[in-house]
Amino acid sequence: MDDPGFRRDVRDRTMALLQPLHSFVSPIASVPRAVAARRWPVPLLLLMASVAFAGVGFALRWDAAPSVVHELSEGKPTEAKPTEPREQEVVEGTVRAQRMALVGAVATGLFAVPLAVLALAGLLKWASWLMGGQATYKGLFAALCIGLLPLALGHLILGVCELWQLGLTPERVAHLVPSNLGVLLHPHSAKLFRALASVDLFRLWSAGLLGLGISEAARLSRLRAMGLAFGAHAVYAAVVLVALPGLMGAHP
Repeated sequence: MDDPGFRRDVRDRTMALLQPLHSFVSPIASVPRAVAARRWPVPLLLLMASVAFAGVGFALRWDAAPSVVHELSEGKPTEAKPTEPREQEVVEGTVRAQRMALVGAVATGLFAVPLAVLALAGLLKWASWLMGGQATYKGLFAALCIGLLPLALGHLILGVCELWQLGLTPERVAHLVPSNLGVLLHPHSAKLFRALASVDLFRLWSAGLLGLGISEAARLSRLRAMGLAFGAHAVYAAVVLVALPGLMGAHP
């Protein structure tokens, strides 16, 4: 185990695995190299862990009692059940809601995130084909994982901020990290808040890295690859961040 060659081999392998992290400081040079070498495992694991961490941070600090009281009050009263929820019902409902949020956070990080990345890589493959690119699915999957590193950083920061709080609500979480225009400008309209919130530092940073990765994976010019990356971000923001929450009646 003291063989210098063995230690050098371990060091080289470790540096190769951590190569995508150089994208934070030198993206123009590091992203194409990481995509060409298919260095996607560490970025994907970091994204999964950070999403789960942020979800767990919210679950641990979530004040679920108001939501539970509202849900119990909305239920139809019967002869055996009074209109106003009892304290024991509220306590049991709060504990149950927090446990479900905790399990859901872990499941989202471990299962939903990799499945979403797999699906998005397929959509990018189709979009790059329409633009005349010659990318392989593996190349675009690596580009997407590396491009999502800023989102992993954003979720890590959010999780730390959540754990710093004494109590949280879903509305307050949206304002914890002032990285988007919605938090900075404080619009009164919920629709306008969601639209401005899509202009987020970490999302735009991620789109830029993704554009560099697509350029390498699909052999497209950087201008066209950036257009594809930011176009994909715009479509995602319009559908997932603005339209769907509006249909579900979400509030900032």
